[in-house]
Amino acid sequence: MSNAEEVAFIEEIDAAFPFEDLEEARRVVSRGAALSDNAALMVGYELASAHPDVSVSNRLSLLAQLSGERPSQLVLAAEPVIEALVRGQAPRSNAARSLLEACRSTPGAHNALNLVADCSPELSVAAEAVRASWVE
Repeated sequence: MSNAEEVAFIEEIDAAFPFEDLEEARRVVSRGAALSDNAALMVGYELASAHPDVSVSNRLSLLAQLSGERPSQLVLAAEPVIEALVRGQAPRSNAARSLLEACRSTPGAHNALNLVADCSPELSVAAEAVRASWVE
């Protein structure tokens, strides 16, 4: 996987995830899972931030597929955060903080940090501090 492939994939699905076609959505999940943690978590971010009219059960099924196809430490740390956001709930503080800690040791995990930032204003500040530490 090249960085260019990851960037192209992320740009392709950004605010354009194919929720209306479950078969295509499953293919997109597989592509993201095969590329990188960051690409996989862009899929996770799309699942978490979908319009409320998009089926929760389908999004949870796609999340299970994502975690099964890319069971990395970062994706597994993100799973409970994504699940809570899909359900319209605030993620548990310990789950969000575990994801934040996983991000600290995974430079370039921008989409994981985007998920952390969506958890609370306090965690948004912490996520940006981690992101800033990657460029220092």
